[in-house]
Amino acid sequence: MRFGIDIIVEFYGSTEGTGGFQNYIFLNNLKKGNYDGYGSVGQLTNENIMFLKYDVEKDELIRDSNGYCIKADVNEPGEMVVKVIKGETEFVGYTNKEATKKKLLENVFEAGDMFTRTGDLMKVDEKNWVYFVDRIGDTFRWKGENVSTAEVATELAKFPNVDEVNVYGVQIPNNEDGRAGCCAMIMPDTSAENLQRFYTHASSSLPSYSVPVFLRILPQMQITGTFKHQKVQMRNDGIDPVKVSDQIYYLEKGVYKLMDMAAYQKITSVGARL
Repeated sequence: MRFGIDIIVEFYGSTEGTGGFQNYIFLNNLKKGNYDGYGSVGQLTNENIMFLKYDVEKDELIRDSNGYCIKADVNEPGEMVVKVIKGETEFVGYTNKEATKKKLLENVFEAGDMFTRTGDLMKVDEKNWVYFVDRIGDTFRWKGENVSTAEVATELAKFPNVDEVNVYGVQIPNNEDGRAGCCAMIMPDTSAENLQRFYTHASSSLPSYSVPVFLRILPQMQITGTFKHQKVQMRNDGIDPVKVSDQIYYLEKGVYKLMDMAAYQKITSVGARL
């Protein structure tokens, strides 16, 4: 509305994918305040596209007593799959046969049926608007709750004093509460005052379990060859000061404190209240 852009198109899809969405946002509808589906990637109209219940902690699809998959409920994140129909939604695949096999899911709702996996968690609301939630493997569990890295990053990026953020879950040695949230970001001002303002922003816009437990301050964002945020290496690095040369802060009693070896040993020996 600020720049008078008449139409904004949001979309979801992939080069090799067999299903996708488009969402056209019209300025006039926004002005009238009667637009549904704001922030979605489109509306579900294709009966061959489905969303399956997924266990984030076990990192696998949930199946019933007969071994078949279960459709996700309304507003419940589930993996998006597309039914393979000859001549319509056939999956051509990759040059690597093993990679192609991993994308195909058999015996989903009945013996012999086949679906293409997207590897993405999506949710559908009461009006069939579809929303992207996270990539499978990026969503993590912390203290019994599912945390979407994409949703958390969206909120944290609104803080005015950060240039870029990348959220992922890290495993704390000797901790059985799941993976703790870590936000790797470019923050020029790491003063105590600014870190406190960041915490206030995070805690007021996110559920308590989604507020990052750790912050990793980067000189520049680590990206893949296709310009996506690199998560795997940083997730593997964890919070060990020996492995990580960047500054790491940990959250204790509402305050982000600079991590050193003494603090790390305290945290990993369950001596710190995170």
